[in-house]
Amino acid sequence: MKKTKVIIISCITILVCLSLIIVGTYALFSQTVNIENHLQAGTLKVKLERTDLIWVELNVDGYLEENQDSTVKDFTSPTSENIFGIEDGVLVEVLP
Repeated sequence: MKKTKVIIISCITILVCLSLIIVGTYALFSQTVNIENHLQAGTLKVKLERTDLIWVELNVDGYLEENQDSTVKDFTSPTSENIFGIEDGVLVEVLP
């Protein structure tokens, strides 16, 4: 009696495992994806402007002096001008 019960439970377990494998395989290979993207063409206008430039430099006495340039400069079109306002021969140091 006990032996037949163990055989029936093991057969049911094997059938459940087989059905899970079959259902999982079917779900994996029958998957469909529908993508509905609605793209729109248009014109993107980007503008690059420097609105304020602040820099610190040594004056003739050896003290740091803060300077500011508040003129708006447009760098949207290609230019050879230095956008950071650093002249030739100027040393740049990053302070902590």
